[in-house]
Amino acid sequence: KNNGKVKTNELNTARRLQLNNRMLTFKIRKMKKLIANIMILDLHGLGPAQTSVTTRNVPQKVSKAFSTKYPGQQAKKWERYDSIYSAVYESSGKKYAADFSGSGAWLQTSYRIPKKLVPEAVKTAMRKSKYASWRIDRFENVQTKDNMILYRIKADNFSDAGTGDGGNPNDYTDYYNIYLLPDGKIVKAEQTHF
Repeated sequence: KNNGKVKTNELNTARRLQLNNRMLTFKIRKMKKLIANIMILDLHGLGPAQTSVTTRNVPQKVSKAFSTKYPGQQAKKWERYDSIYSAVYESSGKKYAADFSGSGAWLQTSYRIPKKLVPEAVKTAMRKSKYASWRIDRFENVQTKDNMILYRIKADNFSDAGTGDGGNPNDYTDYYNIYLLPDGKIVKAEQTHF
């Protein structure tokens, strides 16, 4: 009788280990996607400041990728951040920014949202974070190429006058993009030029 229990326990242990390995593999894949998305989000970080570009200065691959991704939409303007091109367009009364690599690969699309549409978990996480006293400039919804939804909060710490650089609107070292998952987990905070 005990021999049967031992074998059953060994089978249950083996099944649990197998299930744990599958779950771990799944979590690793999700984390790899998240890391890749965060790397894309870095494109709006500390790189060179944005510059407006005319439509004729946008590579054909990029403008074609925009037209394919968003048929019927017209870019109101184009901006460039290093090698990233951002098409600004309007749809259903919202202003969007769709980002593409220089080779035409879509990276992400974002749009501003009012605070009332930000998930409560995101607002709570900000209130409990080290950024709680920071001035929030705006909230944005960001859809990544892996169909992940992130919330980008653009904030500044101008109240931090003790550092010698806080409070000066011409000093860009205090601007940050703070990225959160819908459940409120902060995945990244980075300095930015705007």
